[in-house]
Amino acid sequence: MATAVRDRDLGLNAYVRKMDALGGRGVKTGIQADAGRDPDSDADLLQIAIINEFGLGVTARPFVRDFFEKNQQVLAQAMERVAAAVASGKVSNVEQALDMLGQFVEKHQKAHVQQSAKWAEPNKPSTVKRKKSSTPLIDHGLMLGAIRYQKTSK
Repeated sequence: MATAVRDRDLGLNAYVRKMDALGGRGVKTGIQADAGRDPDSDADLLQIAIINEFGLGVTARPFVRDFFEKNQQVLAQAMERVAAAVASGKVSNVEQALDMLGQFVEKHQKAHVQQSAKWAEPNKPSTVKRKKSSTPLIDHGLMLGAIRYQKTSK
């Protein structure tokens, strides 16, 4: 009596290929090394961000750490949604999925900085007088505008 075994792929191979394409890929969001310089002071925007993040000679206003600490669950859910969209085929390719994730995180990180008056140490009166604004971390908006995402590879 002959027995036949038939191997049918019900989508597992395609799923594995899609998940492999995501493996090791991601986005980094914040002030990137090539963010540029302040045209008035010629200060490097990444250096300004680091000074504010860690309080090097100024009051610390950790806009990167604070954002990620407060939004861990939301960011994890966004990553899961993007991975699921790739796996299901709703998003056609990994590059598109990474762009979706990057744009989401960038938008929310910028909003966090714009709301710094709610969570950051207030500006000193002398800073308010000089800036003509009491909003921490935002002077002319250069650093805010420099927040962007960048795709990373394996």
